[in-house]
Amino acid sequence: MRLRETTAAYRTDRDAEHTDQPIAAGASAAAQIRMLKNIPADWHHDESSNAPDPDGLEWLAGRFEQDYPANAPPAYIFPNPEGTVTALWKIDAEIQVEVEFNLDTRTAERWIHSVSNLTAQYDVVDLNTANSLKNIGARNVELAAASC
Repeated sequence: MRLRETTAAYRTDRDAEHTDQPIAAGASAAAQIRMLKNIPADWHHDESSNAPDPDGLEWLAGRFEQDYPANAPPAYIFPNPEGTVTALWKIDAEIQVEVEFNLDTRTAERWIHSVSNLTAQYDVVDLNTANSLKNIGARNVELAAASC
């Protein structure tokens, strides 16, 4: 188990201060993912970077539209310099769920972080299996319900 560093959200204004707001506050995960299609290859200022594959982004956006439960917490979506995409859910002050989507392999690495004891549960999800995003969403709903 590990806690991993996440990159700052891509913004069209590279000089803008980092914000905890998604690219488009209130936008659905699918809409946020589609916004990433316009990222240039050299978007990350600290290192050489790869833009996420536009076809892979469209596939992932479609999966969110089809499978992610409407009653599940909304995600904060951002790209990574490696060309992957991360979805982040802040369930409460204690629990954070982070899923890194690999658009090439159609897999996702999921971490459920516990802030107070600095631990994380980790698993790999095959996104080609039925209900994979539905199951991620259902687990997020369970975590949110338990935090109330």
